[in-house]
Amino acid sequence: MILIRDTTSDLARRLTAHGSVATIGNFDGVHLGHQALLKRVIDRAEAFAGAARIAIVFEPQPKEFFEGPRAPGRIMDLREKFQAMQGFDLDCLYCLPFNRSLQQRSANDFVSDVLVKGLGLKYLVIGDDFRYGSDRAGSFSHLASYGQKALYPDGSGFGVEASETITHAGQRVSSTRIRSLFANGQLDAAAALLGRSYRKLGRVSFGRQLGRTIGAPTANIVLQKRPALTGVFCTRVRLPDSATWHAAVANIGSRPTVDKARADGAQHYYLEVHLLDWTGDLYGKMIEVEFCKKLRSEAAFDSIEQLKQQIALDIASAKAYWKQAANCYE
Repeated sequence: MILIRDTTSDLARRLTAHGSVATIGNFDGVHLGHQALLKRVIDRAEAFAGAARIAIVFEPQPKEFFEGPRAPGRIMDLREKFQAMQGFDLDCLYCLPFNRSLQQRSANDFVSDVLVKGLGLKYLVIGDDFRYGSDRAGSFSHLASYGQKALYPDGSGFGVEASETITHAGQRVSSTRIRSLFANGQLDAAAALLGRSYRKLGRVSFGRQLGRTIGAPTANIVLQKRPALTGVFCTRVRLPDSATWHAAVANIGSRPTVDKARADGAQHYYLEVHLLDWTGDLYGKMIEVEFCKKLRSEAAFDSIEQLKQQIALDIASAKAYWKQAANCYE
């Protein structure tokens, strides 16, 4: 699977030379509902010889564009979505930039420019709540009607299919529901909707190295978006080129004790991971962090000394958890 951002590139044109079968949406979490869409794309592509199998995502996600800091926290960034989709037989993840130009584009122009001219669409699988175009005027009925036109030289158009709603425990599987479970620390319930334990992927960067001065060195990952999950967690970490997981404790959020309110109003988010009973240099390396149990919510402390004391308690709690769960992953 490849990532493309421009359908006019030579690579994109070669990929879609025989058209495409696609799905489109935010795919935040690539949960069971999203997975059903991807599987349907693979199944439907069998009827269109040579057609590229494509998932289309937006960056930023539309609510992030419209609502800014008030938008829901991210379950996955683009890199994590790409990794999660690697397990499906897709040809391409197309990242469509969501900007003012796209927001103002009419529903007709969106279909014509992006789907038909850009991707040579032959068949589209969408979720039951997908809307598009200026003022969200585009709908399933609009797509179905547009697809009946003679859009290609052979007189054909494209087909459209709305995927059935996927439920779990009698409720609809959705990114919103997963965020709600995250907020309540229900990681196991969220994992059931995701189809896997929740993980974050990122490259370790140089930080302020405060952790070293208080006895808890951390591998720091700068998050590009506000995370859907925040707090302090028992985690486990997989290091580069390794199948081995290492017990750890992590904080994910805005570091309110260290990063006080900024004059410019900007907010930054981090994943800070302390590997238990491990030493080494991880700077610049890609690591994967799996969240196993919530210890507490993120909090602001009055002093670094208070923070240091709480971190010591968090590490002790994590060690107790991992001692009890020592054989969990054997």
